[in-house]
Amino acid sequence: DIYNLNLYHTINENNNSVVGLQKSDIKFKKSVWHLNEQNNRSNRVIFSKGFRDFRVDSLVLSHENEEIRLAGQMRDSTYKNFQMEFDNVDLYKITPEIKKLSMGGIVDGSLSLLQENGAYYPNSSLTVKDLVINDELLGNLNLDVMGNRDLSFYNVNATLRNKGLESLSAIGEIDVDEETPRINLDVELRNFNMAAFSPIGGEVITNIRGLISGNANVTGDYRNPDISGRLYLKNAGLSIPYLQVDY
Repeated sequence: DIYNLNLYHTINENNNSVVGLQKSDIKFKKSVWHLNEQNNRSNRVIFSKGFRDFRVDSLVLSHENEEIRLAGQMRDSTYKNFQMEFDNVDLYKITPEIKKLSMGGIVDGSLSLLQENGAYYPNSSLTVKDLVINDELLGNLNLDVMGNRDLSFYNVNATLRNKGLESLSAIGEIDVDEETPRINLDVELRNFNMAAFSPIGGEVITNIRGLISGNANVTGDYRNPDISGRLYLKNAGLSIPYLQVDY
């Protein structure tokens, strides 16, 4: 929202350009984040003429005890190796405003992208402790994603645990082919709290609540997938205590 950047530029002994970041700050969603809060010389980007070779020594974004770190390098068009790390980062502070959907929790983990000899090796391993959606505590989320060599296919393994019990599991693949992007996920729910999604129902469906369990297969175009399975809803405040839905 507001940027206050302090940069310098110089040429090093190898005749490469060096753009350094001195202590700076940005404001996003009312929180002020510091870039290179320690004001050291390692927060810099080094590149050759024409950007053929490019290196990020270290870029550190911090807010109180939260840190996001980026480092890596690129050599011509055949090699890239970048890593981004999250340490004790508040999910709410780094996600955009979404109508009727607020998210919170503490993010730890890493994202990495390696390209070597024309092949890509992307993967991520993230945890969100005490995930909160619309003021409802859902538990701890673990998310592992690994991509294939050309970035067209991803394996996904996500689990959500609440009070030591697994309340959600989603395992499968996402194919991001430009013409026919597809998804194939096996989803298992165990006493998953639906109250977090009540605001999404708007005026049509109000006061969504209850614990939902069951299995579902989500397949097809991920912009409008097909869902099949069997779900059980209990404690929904209905005149019947238990509801089974096949779809």
